[in-house]
Amino acid sequence: MKRYNIPKSTWSRFETDKKTEPEPISEAFGISVESPFGVPDVILKKLLGERLRISETRAWGAVPAPEIRIFDGLEGEFPNFSDVIGTIRTFSLASRLRPGLPLRFPPLLLLGPPGLGKTEFVFELCERLCTPFYQVPCSSNSGGSMSLAGSDERWSNGSPGLILKTFLREKIVNPVLILDEIDKAPQMSHQASSLHDVLLSLLEERTSKAFVDEFIGPELPFDASRVNWLATANSMETIPEPLLSRFRIFEIGPFPEIRLPDLVSRILKKIVEGLGLEGTVRFCVQDEAIESLRARTAREIRQALEGAVARRLVDFSTGSGQTLVLRRQDFEIGRRLETRGRIGFKWRKELIR
Repeated sequence: MKRYNIPKSTWSRFETDKKTEPEPISEAFGISVESPFGVPDVILKKLLGERLRISETRAWGAVPAPEIRIFDGLEGEFPNFSDVIGTIRTFSLASRLRPGLPLRFPPLLLLGPPGLGKTEFVFELCERLCTPFYQVPCSSNSGGSMSLAGSDERWSNGSPGLILKTFLREKIVNPVLILDEIDKAPQMSHQASSLHDVLLSLLEERTSKAFVDEFIGPELPFDASRVNWLATANSMETIPEPLLSRFRIFEIGPFPEIRLPDLVSRILKKIVEGLGLEGTVRFCVQDEAIESLRARTAREIRQALEGAVARRLVDFSTGSGQTLVLRRQDFEIGRRLETRGRIGFKWRKELIR
């Protein structure tokens, strides 16, 4: 097992522990791997002390590459993401050719205007890959690099970063981290690093093999090179060129118009499932109602469907097997409210007249 730059005095303190047979541990999730910290769990637990908890009831593992059939329906649901799906499918095939090789794909950046369903696609993909995944909302990330790399425990608000917490919580070395709206990550002052700065190190395999979380310090670097990264962005203008060069960039276009009925059906199915109404009520969308959605983005279509479902549920009576028809006017109500403008003093005066 590889040893990192842990002082000899630290190793000698736990010499007895190294000679002691560790307690039996249960099987790892997926593929068994060595600890990314380069030390046995029993020593890692003592090194971390009371600062962080690590469970010794499960071995370190990695998510294996999925069966290729999981991608079949995905491309049908998200035809405008076919290039992204093809890339991940290719890397999954390569991983499956070598037994014991974890799921691994290069950092991917999904680029396109708002409303195309980028975040929804990423979540659906991760669920099909059966891997732990965590979202980093970059637009509201005021902590900069500390959200991923942690902050010194000597600070009053010192805490570990997301990668360290994910590793110790899941004991999985190849989770998926989602960098949502990476182009909106705030630029930090000279006193603090930005999220972009720490990503330069994390997305480079050589430097990510000995990643340092500021909370536990440089004495215990760990291997974060097997983390899978997915990022979304509306524009490349605010993303530094060195960071862009570490991603494979995919420009996402709008949902093909000829597939609009499929999109409406898929979104409607998820809305019904989210409400817990599957098997209780069935919704049918009129053809002219679908046509009225043709000029809208995927996000606007979801919002229109949610509003229409809410309005039609008023006509729902107790019992199963009912069918409620969504009509064009159900969507137009929401559209009129959207284009009416903000409610302000002037608009209220018009109502009084």
